[in-house]
Amino acid sequence: MARREKHTSLRSRMIIALLVLTTLLLLLSGTLVHLLTEVWWFETVGFSSIFWTILIGKSLIWLGTFVLFALFLWWNLRLAIGTTPTDVEQLLLRHRSLRYRSFSFLEGRDLNTYVQSFSKYIGLVVIIFISLIAAGASVGNWETILKYLHASDFGNADPVYQQDIGFYIFQLPFYESLRNCFFALLVCALMISVPVYILKGSIYPGRSWKNLVSGQTKTHLSILLAAIVLLIAISFWLERYDLLYSQEGVVFGAGYTDVHARLLSLWIMSLGALALAALFIVSVWQNSTALPIYGIGLYLVALVIFRGVYPWFQQQFIVEPNELAKEKPYIANNIELTKQAYGLDTVQRLQYPAKTQLNQQVLQENQGTIDNIRLWDYRPLLSTYRQLQEIRLYYKFTGVDIDRYTLNGNYQQVMLSPRELSYEQVPQRARTWVNQRLKYTHGYGLGSDPVNWAHYQAIAMR
Repeated sequence: MARREKHTSLRSRMIIALLVLTTLLLLLSGTLVHLLTEVWWFETVGFSSIFWTILIGKSLIWLGTFVLFALFLWWNLRLAIGTTPTDVEQLLLRHRSLRYRSFSFLEGRDLNTYVQSFSKYIGLVVIIFISLIAAGASVGNWETILKYLHASDFGNADPVYQQDIGFYIFQLPFYESLRNCFFALLVCALMISVPVYILKGSIYPGRSWKNLVSGQTKTHLSILLAAIVLLIAISFWLERYDLLYSQEGVVFGAGYTDVHARLLSLWIMSLGALALAALFIVSVWQNSTALPIYGIGLYLVALVIFRGVYPWFQQQFIVEPNELAKEKPYIANNIELTKQAYGLDTVQRLQYPAKTQLNQQVLQENQGTIDNIRLWDYRPLLSTYRQLQEIRLYYKFTGVDIDRYTLNGNYQQVMLSPRELSYEQVPQRARTWVNQRLKYTHGYGLGSDPVNWAHYQAIAMR
C-alpha cells in the first residue's frame, strides 16, 4: 500500500513537472523561434560571430546586474532586519495613541519575530522584482559596455581637457552608465531598508528631527546616504566633460561661460558633495542627525548660487557686452573640430590659372568636360522614366540622381533612377508570405542616361 502511494506521488510529481515544462516552452516558443531565425540569418551572411558576441554580452550583463542587485539588496534587508529592534509593544501603544487601530491583530503574538518574518518575505519578493527590472534595463547598455571593452584612440585631443576624442566615444558613456547603475542600486537599498526600520520602530516620526534615528539604524542609513552623495560628486565631475556638448553659447560646444563659470561651479559642487558625504560618515559618531541636515541645506544654497546665479551673471555682464572677443577662441575651436570631423583639415588647395580666351584648341583640350555638360532637367526626365519604364503597377521611380562612371574607357556623368517596388500597388492576392519576404523584396532595374544625350532611345534600363 505504501509502495503504491509512493508510486502515485512520484507519478503526480512527474505530471506536474511535465506541465510546467510544457508551459515554459509555450511561453518561450516565440522567443526561441526568433532566436533560431536570427542565428540562421547571421550564419548565412557570414557574421555569426557578431551575433554570438552580442547575445553572450547581453546575457552576461543581465545575469551580472541581477546578481548584483539581488545580493546587495538582500544584504541590506538582512542588515535592517538584524539590527536591535525597539520595544514593539511601546511602538503599538504610540500608534494607538495616534488612533492607528490596524495593529490589534498582533496582540498576543511574538511581535519582534512577526515583524522580522513579515519584513523578510515581503522584502524578498520586492528584491526579486527590482532585480528583474534592473537586469532588463541594463541589457540596453550592451553596446556601451562592448565599446568600452574594445576602445581605441582617435589620435586627436579636445581643446579644453586635452582628452583623446575616443574617451568621449568609448569611456565616458560607460562611466555614466556605471554611475546610473550604482545610483539606482543605492536608492533601491534605501527604499527597502527605511520601511523595515519604520515597521520595527527604529524610525519614529514622533521623535525630534535631530534624533530621528540612532544606533545601528543611523549607521546603516548614514553609510547609504554617504554613498549616494559620493555618486553625486562623481556625477558633477563627469558632467565637466558634457560641457563640450553645451548648446548655451553662440556655437555648439564649450563657450566662454562654460569654461570660466560652469566648469568652476561643477568643481565646487563636486568637492561640496564630497564634504557632505564626509558629514554623513562623521554623524555616525555623533548623537544628533543635525550635522548632515545642516549640510544638505547649505549644499542646496550653494547649488542655486553656483549652478544658476553665477553662470547667469558671467553670461549677462561679462560675455554679452563683448561677446565676439570672448567667444572668438571657442568659435575657432568649433570650426577646427568640424573640419576634423568631416576630414576637411587635410584638403590641399591648388591654384588653376584661368584662361580668358576660348577657341577651337581649348575646346579640343577639354573635350571630357564638354561631353559632360548637363542638358537634362531631372523633372521631365523623371516623368519620361515613369511613362516608358513603369511597366507594372507596382514599379515606381521616386527620384533622379547624378553620378559618374567610366563607360567604354571614358569618364561619363550620368543621370539615373532606380526602379523601386511599391508594396501598396501589389495585388492583394499576391501578398503572400513568400512574395512579401522572398520575392517582392526590392525594385528591379535602373534607368540611366548620359547627361548630354537627348534622344528618345537614350533611356537604358539595366
